[in-house]
Amino acid sequence: MREPAEGSEPGLCEYPFASSWEGAGVGDGNFFVRYVNASQNRSAGGSLVVWYGKDRILNRDGFSVYIS
Repeated sequence: MREPAEGSEPGLCEYPFASSWEGAGVGDGNFFVRYVNASQNRSAGGSLVVWYGKDRILNRDGFSVYIS
């Protein structure tokens, strides 16, 4: 993993999302992690929580992420 730029406030972004059942929080090593800008990472995390709520994604619910 490439180290963050000197003087930057790094955050770690993971996929699958650490908050998901199959995510980085499981501890199985089957995930991708990259340093990102910490404020952007916090913003994305907040958006993720809002999405979970709006689409009523509950614990162990399946969902897909499509990136275009």
